[in-house]
Amino acid sequence: MIYKILIIKCELYWLIVNRERGLICQRGFIALGALLMLSLGAIVFSLVTLASASAYSDTVYRRELRIQVGMNVHACLESVTLMVSRDYFLNGTTTVPEFGCDVVVSNDFNGNVSIGIQSLLERVKGGGDRILNISDNGVRVISENVW
Repeated sequence: MIYKILIIKCELYWLIVNRERGLICQRGFIALGALLMLSLGAIVFSLVTLASASAYSDTVYRRELRIQVGMNVHACLESVTLMVSRDYFLNGTTTVPEFGCDVVVSNDFNGNVSIGIQSLLERVKGGGDRILNISDNGVRVISENVW
């Protein structure tokens, strides 16, 4: 009971002092609002920073994947060229699992061979094609296109 009387006396004293100064008793509402705005601002800032760091990391990772897919396509073209030079009757589709590529070989058995390649690495695609001429002198690359 004495505690309640003290609280009421403190509140009355607060109201009297603030009226004399021209202030209205807010009971911490402005401080609470300022604290909420500051904390929300800090949360938004950290979320924006996290999103931009994630986007940058994804960009760097995708660039590395594109470089790796390009290297896989070149290696696969060279491997299939070697396979065609060793096996003259190679024709149709095959895969080279070491480089993650699917290969289509079109052989007309007159010395002209067309090689088409598709490589896929974590949703990053690459490909290429190569036209070869096989003769007694060896294998000669007529054209090559890598994308």
